[in-house]
Amino acid sequence: MAVMGCLATAALALIALLLLPGLGGGFLLDDGANLKTLERIQAWGFWQGLPSVLASNPSGDLGRPIPMLTFALQHADWPDNPSAFKQVNLAIHLFNVLLVWLWARLLWDLHRPRPGPALSALPVLLALAWGVHPLLLSTVFYVVQRMALMAATCMLAGLYGYSRGRLRWAEGDRRGLVWMASALSLGMALGGLSKENALLLPGLVAIVEFSFF
Repeated sequence: MAVMGCLATAALALIALLLLPGLGGGFLLDDGANLKTLERIQAWGFWQGLPSVLASNPSGDLGRPIPMLTFALQHADWPDNPSAFKQVNLAIHLFNVLLVWLWARLLWDLHRPRPGPALSALPVLLALAWGVHPLLLSTVFYVVQRMALMAATCMLAGLYGYSRGRLRWAEGDRRGLVWMASALSLGMALGGLSKENALLLPGLVAIVEFSFF
């Protein structure tokens, strides 16, 4: 277990090292359309401008207030310091990588064909693949894609929490049902307020249920 933890830490450090050069880029595409309301906080003050920032985002039917709150906390960096926004995105991405590792390790321990350090490293390799996959680079370096990053955080946390609860329930612990219900409902609700992708969580939970349990 300690060895796998060290490998996971090394994987996170490698991902961060590989992605650091991308933090120097500027704002892109609809970053301005989504973040220009931060000027209201700069003009009116944080508490006076915050409700307007949270309520006026043009992306999605639910307004995505949770990532907008994190942007509001960085209002002083708009529009001259895009790197600061991307640093936060990178931190969220690395946290998601950690969630991928934890969830993959849980499922792997449930179904691994035989013990052995080589095979036990598979969850770390899966997390590393997630962390460096080119498809996910835009979510780090394209500032407003923090919405997608945070939706992924909620979905991964929901999948991990559901899987832990499902194992407890299978072992006869009824509190596992609370884990399962809480992970599903909170993951979908908080994720949906980040980006509507997270409303797919029940479908992903169903896939996990029929694939692993």
